[in-house]
Formats: sequence, C-alpha cells, structure tokens
Amino acid sequence: MEPQEFKIYKDDTPAKKVYISGKITGQTDEFVAAKFSEAERYISAFKMQPVSPLKNGLPKDASYKEHMRRDLQMLSECQTILMLPDWKSSPGACEELQYAYTNAIEILFL
Repeated sequence: MEPQEFKIYKDDTPAKKVYISGKITGQTDEFVAAKFSEAERYISAFKMQPVSPLKNGLPKDASYKEHMRRDLQMLSECQTILMLPDWKSSPGACEELQYAYTNAIEILFL
C-alpha cells in the first residue's frame, strides 16, 4: 500500500465585512473610541472584518452630511451591519439601519 498524499487547502474566501453602527454625536471622543474599539474586537473574534465609521478617512470637522455620505458608502461595501445598543438615539445610526433594510444587508443587534 502506497502512502497517501495529503493536500493542504487554503481558504481564500475574504472575511465578511461588518459595519459598526452606533451613536457618535454628543458623546466624548474617548467614550466613542472605546465603544467602537470594543465592537471591532468582538467582530474580529468571529474572524470577520470590522468596518468602523470612525475610520472613514474624513477629518473630524467634516460636516455631518459628508460623514454620512462616506459612512453609507462604506456600509454599501459590507455584508452585515452591527447595531450597537445605543443606535435608537442616533439619527445617523437609524439612517444606516434603514439603508441596510433597503439594500438587503444582514442586520445584527447587540
């Protein structure tokens, strides 16, 4: 009996992108950064790729409208949106949720 040859298969499937949605406006920078960082760690633990609006490439002083335009563009490139517990008190997060519903993006709630 000849020895079997073992093959190693590599999964090249890209990680699912998960957009993080939650309240930003009206909270301290430190609190928001900690909250979104924790969500990124949570998503990464499931071998998925977190996408944070805090890393949208715009300067902090860009207008709300500019941030939302960029954030929705980032969301459009994701398969899933993760709604943080405070999403209901954020007009932007509500808009992102509506976008996800409209565009058949998977929705998860913490």
